[in-house]
This record gives sequence, C-alpha cells and structure tokens, in this order.
Amino acid sequence: MIRQLGGILGLLFLFSCNVSPQLAGRSGPIDDDYVEEHLSSRVKDYKIELETSNQILDEIMNDSLDSCYETYFSELLKGMVSLEEYKSIIGRVNEGAGPLKAYKKYQWHFFEGREKGLDLLFSVKIAEHESKMVNYLFVFEKGGEKNKLVGFFVKERAGVLAPGKY
Repeated sequence: MIRQLGGILGLLFLFSCNVSPQLAGRSGPIDDDYVEEHLSSRVKDYKIELETSNQILDEIMNDSLDSCYETYFSELLKGMVSLEEYKSIIGRVNEGAGPLKAYKKYQWHFFEGREKGLDLLFSVKIAEHESKMVNYLFVFEKGGEKNKLVGFFVKERAGVLAPGKY
C-alpha cells in the first residue's frame, strides 16, 4: 500500500535538488543511522530545523494535522498543497504503515541543495510506524524561516529492521 503512495507523496517533494554530499551530516554511521547523538559542530546551526522536524512528527503522532499545517507549512507550500491534501497523504501513510508510534528526537540527517534559485536544507527523520519504518524528509529554505517548510516528503524505509526491533 505505501508503495502506491509514491506518486501522491512525490507531489509534496517540490524540489529535485542537487545534493551536496560534502555538506551532509548524520547521527550515527551510514549503516546504522537510527541512533541518537547530539548535533555535531558541523551541523549545530540546524538546531531549530531539528526541533521543528521533531515538533512536526509530534503533531502527526497526536493527529494534530490542522495545527501542523497552519504552524509549519510556508505560504509557498500552502499554495501547492491544501490542508485536505495534506490530511489525505498522512491518512494514506497511516493506512499503509499504521499510525506513527515513535521516533528518536536526537536522530538527525541533514544535507543541503540548491534548486530553482533557492538554497535548501533537508532534514531527514526516521519514524517508527506500527508496521513499517518511514523516512520523513522536511525541506527548509536556507536563509528563510527556520520553522517553515517549503517541501515535505514521506517514504518507506526499505531493507531495515521492523519497528521495535532496534
């Protein structure tokens, strides 16, 4: 079911970015990235984006989608995705993976990109749904509001342990 969401969820990922891997940073090693650690000096400036990413996951977990949309979606993103579309997408994720149950607040992965004249910061959070692990990718405009999304993407994590097996 969640694979069928690709087309719809892909609509929310508004930018096909040129990723700059040298600017990437993550908690834990690449082969075990669902671990927590404090922000490294390399990405400490992204504290607000990490907190915002966590707050969005909290809103999703608490089924506070109206509040999440109004608080964290930029006017740019709201112009492309309605509240009803956002609710439908989260509903489909929940249908395919079960409700969001947990995530690690100090698990983080950041990378930068540039697209359509915008410098972007990507915040990747891993979340445990009832039956599947899911990546949430939150896109922020660098130099813009640090607590407003300009893009949003959800994708099932393939080839990883099931929720609760970490």
